[in-house]
Amino acid sequence: MQPRSCLFSIVVAVATASPSVKLDAGILHGAQCANSPAVVYRGVPYAQPPVGQLRFKSPEPIRVYPDGHLDATKAAAPCIQFISQFKVNEPPMSEDCLYLDVYIPPKISAGVKLPIKVFAYGGANAAGGISYPLYDGCNLATDAIVIVFSYRLGPLGFLGLQSAGIQGNMAIEDSLLALRWVQENARALGGDSNQVLLFGQSAGAHNSFVMSTLPQAKGLFSSLILESGGGQDVMTRENLQHISTMYADLLNCTGLNQLHCLQTQCIENITTAYSKLPLLGPVDAISQRFAMTLPNTVSLAKPAIDGEIVRQDPLLVGPQVPILAGSNENESSLFVYPLYKSYNGTYNQTTYDDFIAEWGPVSEDIGAAYPLSKFNISASPKANILIAITHVLSMASFICQPRRALLAAKAAGMPTYSYRFGRTPSCPWLYVDGENVPPKEFEEAFGAAHTSEISFVFGNMDQMPFGTGTCNSSSFDKSISQTLIAAWSSMATSRSPSTQELPWPQFEKCSHQGLHITNEAMAISPIDFSECKFWDRIYTKLGSVGVRPSK
Repeated sequence: MQPRSCLFSIVVAVATASPSVKLDAGILHGAQCANSPAVVYRGVPYAQPPVGQLRFKSPEPIRVYPDGHLDATKAAAPCIQFISQFKVNEPPMSEDCLYLDVYIPPKISAGVKLPIKVFAYGGANAAGGISYPLYDGCNLATDAIVIVFSYRLGPLGFLGLQSAGIQGNMAIEDSLLALRWVQENARALGGDSNQVLLFGQSAGAHNSFVMSTLPQAKGLFSSLILESGGGQDVMTRENLQHISTMYADLLNCTGLNQLHCLQTQCIENITTAYSKLPLLGPVDAISQRFAMTLPNTVSLAKPAIDGEIVRQDPLLVGPQVPILAGSNENESSLFVYPLYKSYNGTYNQTTYDDFIAEWGPVSEDIGAAYPLSKFNISASPKANILIAITHVLSMASFICQPRRALLAAKAAGMPTYSYRFGRTPSCPWLYVDGENVPPKEFEEAFGAAHTSEISFVFGNMDQMPFGTGTCNSSSFDKSISQTLIAAWSSMATSRSPSTQELPWPQFEKCSHQGLHITNEAMAISPIDFSECKFWDRIYTKLGSVGVRPSK
């Protein structure tokens, strides 16, 4: 019996020593980060489970934890995933998914209130989750509290159907509620509610851009960083109703009991119906193929003007807080990588011609502006095709659209800053389908791809990828990471990325000054947006093309 008593004593000692924090809802019991001195509270609910009669409805806040305590040591389930790209499989997905993870630096001095960095993940608004190892905040929580929150995806987050009493933009409401949770609990966590930075990546950046223009978001965050996103258009109310009606029809949910029918569908039906939605917008096919948002796309995975939550075009309103926005040099190589795999290395001029043809009403314009002969960069013709496709997609979705966010912020009178990330990481930062990404044979065309800056921003530079690999980043990469972490912290505390080591000028419409990170150096220099006037014309042309009627 003695060994059992000893074991029991050890368990009690560990449980007693576990970190805890008292909130109005109860006491959180967390854990020590494995590889840093920070403390983490995982799976903290900020809303009631959006299931049953709360499916397709506004989120309702959590007020009290059962028994006044919450075990915050286990990862929360990701929200229901609707696409394979960026899909998070662990833990198993669930509709009960409105949770956040909180990372707190060690040894907070009494009376000191820390800035707070709140992160919105990407995944095309159809996949992603806070348990994805790329977003682990243990190494970022050094001089600020870090919070990563989840939100509903796909139709569960964006369906808007007036006939069923479904407003739409539930994912935006989820995000706003998470930010209110931060405000309400900042003091108890040791944070400063007046120094909250919202930073998002990809779809998370676009959602954050939309929120920064909303009156409901006033006072919830004081500065904004957009990584590889923001500045995209939102759907019109008419297109939202149109595609939502088609979705309900696929589920045979019509008539007086439409809402009840939608709320009682099994998840398999919910996801299957999404996969069967027709392509309605002029570039929906290419947008869906490469999991990106282009102008005039019609989708149940993007914000829309619904008349209540989003009442105006965010690009016309502009962000109402200081903003830093930027992109990676080779954004779309991550999305071209599946093309590389599917063609098994056999691609040629026809491959590129087919890609250009997918642009539909603007294919001639794009083909004329970007002939394949313009990309004789590599000695390998195959690599040149991948480089060409990557460049066109990067400009269209990830470089020129965030520029629109910068211009909208300038027009709104906000301090505005820019960056361009062009560093090819010294270590693979993703692990997909059993292999490191990028693979060695694709390194030449990969470069600074979509998501490649995230490890730098979060300070996760060793044992890559995901903190379980064997590659440790170079000293130059680690210095870049330190620079970005300091700049992001400065955005939280002073609403400017400038630090003592790196004065950072504002973005101006003509000069485009910003931080440019290359394989050789970090320096303030003009950011190249020279191709964006062409893409402005393309966006305008796409915006004038009507939605295809349903058959």
